[in-house]
Formats: sequence, structure tokens, C-alpha cells
Amino acid sequence: MSKATEKCPAWIIDAAREGPPDIAYADYVPGELADNQVLVKVEYSSVNYKDALAITGAGKVIRADAPVVPGVDLAGSVVESKSKVFKEGDEVIATGWELGERLNGGYCQYCRLTDWMLIKRPANLSAKTAMKVGTAGLTAALAIGVLQENGCLKKDQEETRLMITSAGGGLGSIAVCLLSGLGYHPYAISRPQNREYIESLGAKKIFDRDEFIKDVRPLGKDSWDGAIDSAGGKLLEAILPRMRYGGTVASCGLTGGAAFSATVMPFILRAVRMIGIDSVQASSSKREQAWQLISDMSDRIDNINAVEVNLPDIVDAARKLIQAQIQGRITVKVGG
Repeated sequence: MSKATEKCPAWIIDAAREGPPDIAYADYVPGELADNQVLVKVEYSSVNYKDALAITGAGKVIRADAPVVPGVDLAGSVVESKSKVFKEGDEVIATGWELGERLNGGYCQYCRLTDWMLIKRPANLSAKTAMKVGTAGLTAALAIGVLQENGCLKKDQEETRLMITSAGGGLGSIAVCLLSGLGYHPYAISRPQNREYIESLGAKKIFDRDEFIKDVRPLGKDSWDGAIDSAGGKLLEAILPRMRYGGTVASCGLTGGAAFSATVMPFILRAVRMIGIDSVQASSSKREQAWQLISDMSDRIDNINAVEVNLPDIVDAARKLIQAQIQGRITVKVGG
């Protein structure tokens, strides 16, 4: 009998009904494979901020009309295949593509996926390490790629000034870790209690958020060659006027708010660029490059703080993440 038609444990969210979404840990059947689909045995997933919003109902993330399995990323191995690209035994990663939002995601023991959603996991990257960074790490690596493409990662690493916001969170801490692994010494913005952790990842100096957003002018001191901003809001307002000529801000989050105020002065007087980073629909080639960077730094990923929880325990972990009680990442052990 195919595993695709057998029951397996999963979290299921019904967001179509009136009121808060209903979430339950229940039996789930992945369903028969169609052409170009595979069945993945999920080893690890993670709890990203978007997952936490969906699980707790703090944000409208689920966009499915029918009950859906949350979890925007997963790592595991192919156990059944109707794909010409992937065969049984292939070790894979899936992130984005509306998994855990409109399509069934990673919080299940077996997940049915169309093959174009997958990439092969680099040989020296375990499923656990991949999900220790997850979508947050993929996004950080994509942002670093954008800074590199736009000339922000200069040969003189000591003189290159890079800023990472919300550096105590998953995306920010991974960005610091990866950049320091490339030989750079990024600056960071975070809460005082995160200072020691972020410095251990390779940050050169930590700025207090409240101090950084004081006295923001339309055009401030030109301080930063590049920035990775996962906050938005007031922090993005404070960074744009302080970019150096030709600098780039990679915008990839809104933990500090979706709205921000700005003038055109940094753009027309200093040729500053703000580029959005989308990990949901990023091309396979971009994903492969990003995951290869993460794989090359897999020994440094060990320094990232991560709490591991079992699949039945994700609700409590999601609440703690929303309440900023988690430093670093949350990995979810789904199966062995």
C-alpha cells in the first residue's frame, strides 16, 4: 500500500470558518500522487515568524478555502515518485511556493509535493541543519546574494560596512553568521540582551534600536555600504538616509511594521537602492545558490541558537516566538 494513501500525524488549520482559525493535531492522508509529484518523508521543519502567525492566529497567513497543513518549509527524503527529476532516496528541501499557506506544508510526517517545488539538498547539509536555518536562512542568503550582485560586498572586507537589523531573530542572526563566515564584520541592531550572542556570531558592533532611530533626518551621515533589513518600519526609515553612495538595502521583513516614511533624497542624491527579497517564488537557480552558501557555512551554523521541539509541541513554541521569547531559531523534529 502506498504511504501517500495512509494516515499520518499532522497539524491541520481550518481558517475558512468565522473567528480565529481552528488548529488541531490529527490524522492526515497526503493523497495519491499525480504525474510530476513525489511523496517526501519529512525529517525536520521549523517555526518561522510566518508559521507562528498562522498557528496562533496573530496574522492572516492561511489563504486556503479548505483545511491545510501549515509549515512553510521542510527537509526530508523522497519515498515515492512520479517525477522524472527526483527518485526514491533523494534528499530534498522545500520552501516557499505557498506551502503552509495555500498548499499543505511541512508539519506532517509525509508530504505530497510537485517536483518543481523541490531542490536537492547539498551533500554535506543535513536535514536538521537545513531546517536550523530554514526559510529565514534561505532569505538571508538570498539577501547576501543581492548585496553581492550590487557591489556592496567589497574586496576590502575591513572597510566594508554592512548593517543587519533585528539581528537577534532568526533571519538577522543567520545573516550575521553567514557574512562573518565570508570574512566581513557586519554591524547589527538588536536588544541589549542579545548583544553577547550576536557578537559571538561575528558582529563588529551592536546598536541599540531605540538609540538608532532617534533624530532621523532626510539625509544623514553616509555610513553603510549595504544593509539587510528584516524589520521595516522605523528601522528602515533610519537606515535609508544613512546609506553610502550606491548602497543597497535588501528589504526582507516587517517585524517592526509594514509601513515606513521616507524621502526621495537618498535615492536621487546618493543613488541608494532598496531591493525586495522574496523567498516564496525565488527561482530554483537562486535557491540552489543560496543553499550552497548555507552548506558551505554549515560548520558555522552550529553557532546559531536553536530550540528543537517535537511536532506535537509547535503551538507553545509559536506563541513564544510571537512574544519575542525565543532567541534564534526553532527546529521541529518531525520524523527520523
